[in-house]
Amino acid sequence: MATIGSFGDVVFEVSDKKSIFLSDIARSESSRWEDHELSIHKPRSRFIGGNLFDFTFTIKLRAEMGINPTVEMEKLRKKNRNGVTSPFVIGNKPISVNNFSIRQIDETFQHVDGIGRIAAIEARVTLKEHVNDNTKLKKTTTSNSTANAKKNKSAPATKKSTGTITITANSINIRNSPSMSAKIIGVAAKNQKYTVYGIKSGFYNIGNGKYIGANSKYSNYKKG
Repeated sequence: MATIGSFGDVVFEVSDKKSIFLSDIARSESSRWEDHELSIHKPRSRFIGGNLFDFTFTIKLRAEMGINPTVEMEKLRKKNRNGVTSPFVIGNKPISVNNFSIRQIDETFQHVDGIGRIAAIEARVTLKEHVNDNTKLKKTTTSNSTANAKKNKSAPATKKSTGTITITANSINIRNSPSMSAKIIGVAAKNQKYTVYGIKSGFYNIGNGKYIGANSKYSNYKKG
């Protein structure tokens, strides 16, 4: 007997008595990027991190190979319906330290006999990597974000305004810190006016943790 792999209790194997074929295995991986829109100029891209990756494969179940196609297929269907995650193994090695969930099953009944029994099924199965929640990490991240937000919002209260700006461009991005890679949290439109609480790293501080690029091409600054 040759074992090709397994997904939980579903074993892909080839032997004289029983065979479940696995073929056309494909892996798909992507990454996450955030594009920040800029007036006139091309967007600036910031790498956020990796994505969960996918596996797809074709499974062939035939009664002539010593199995009941419906019974074997039902194992995968139940995992899909109940949200069960399992390790995906090829050869003797798990594909990842993480389990996988079934996201889609596309089945074709290739042969049904004269009394309605399904004699052959071919299915394309899509798996997605499953990562358990890290509650502690999420809590810490949320706490830090809240603290930073409070810090940014409270800063202007201790400062006096240094002047005002009037937007002259059709639009310009408002960011949450004085950096071109900072998150865009709004857009200022032409002729809008803002109070300025200082200039930092080439950005106007307009209060409440908001910053607009200090460039005479996009706005007019007036002291006082």
